[in-house]
Amino acid sequence: MTSDRENEAAPTPTLCEYAGDMLTRRLTRMLSHCQGVRDGLSNEPVHQMRVWSRRTRAALELFHSCVDGNALFTIEREIKRVADALGEARDLDVMIETMHKVSFALPELQRPGVLAMIDNLVRDRAECQTAVDRAVARVQRCELGAVLEKIVPAPQPPVPLEVRLAGSIS
Repeated sequence: MTSDRENEAAPTPTLCEYAGDMLTRRLTRMLSHCQGVRDGLSNEPVHQMRVWSRRTRAALELFHSCVDGNALFTIEREIKRVADALGEARDLDVMIETMHKVSFALPELQRPGVLAMIDNLVRDRAECQTAVDRAVARVQRCELGAVLEKIVPAPQPPVPLEVRLAGSIS
């Protein structure tokens, strides 16, 4: 005796369903780092949110063929804004980290110059955080997940085995 679950198979998703699911998962992952970025306690949330913003933008490209481009305009614009702000912050984070490593390898007499450069980078990074905070706050206010929910097609329910078999017989 077979159960109803065994008689149903998950339908193969269409390209648009797949792209919508991928876009939703990537956007959700990107947005999961908002609070960590705003807290500013670590550089890792900035790095992760930037990575996931790039992946989300790639998924948006795939999803473009499924919907009217205007429907995605708000999502694209906000992700680009936050990605740009995160990119600048991440670049400064990497420079600061690299310069710290370099400073330890230098002779004692050369370190003050490098440490002065690091101080300037740290100041630039602190100023950059304001733009990052604004961009992240804006992304949160836009509720991109809710916007995307209205656009992404709902997944199709499984097709019962009898229906699939009936279709293949006729």
